[in-house]
Amino acid sequence: MSGKTRAIGCMDAFKQAMRGVAGTVAIVTASEDGQPVGMAATSFCSVSMEPPSLLVCVNKAASMLQAMRQSRRLCLNILQSDNHAVCSYFGGQYAQEERFKFHAWSATAEGLPFLKDAQAVVVGTIVEEIPHGTHTVFIANVEDVYSDHPSPDPLLYVNGGYAKAVCLTAA
Repeated sequence: MSGKTRAIGCMDAFKQAMRGVAGTVAIVTASEDGQPVGMAATSFCSVSMEPPSLLVCVNKAASMLQAMRQSRRLCLNILQSDNHAVCSYFGGQYAQEERFKFHAWSATAEGLPFLKDAQAVVVGTIVEEIPHGTHTVFIANVEDVYSDHPSPDPLLYVNGGYAKAVCLTAA
């Protein structure tokens, strides 16, 4: 088997394996020249508690990549299970200017768009940018967190569809 054939086979197997990994869904937002931009994402996680920080992976072809690079600010809107309809506007089928016309959006004092009924909203400043393959990894220090949902019910994405979590043990 040639190296190229093996790499393609590995890529397909990797994609299939990753379809089985449930990821919490968020809408990552920023502001570009005073206009809101955003995209749906599952490639994010916490990095550190000291300082509080997170990472977000953004495809280099994403329409909001330049906004994140220029503004150095982001807002991670972690969705709850009943927010699944929001994702249809942020998956790339709608232009940026159309995405925020639906659902209840507001803005932070700095102008970052946030979803009013998100499970949690995390605001941060980008401190590092790491290009890797088709994506750029942004690391942001967390400055504000807003959440008034006492019982987490995150929207999950697994095997090409939306799902919700079910607790198997008591907290």
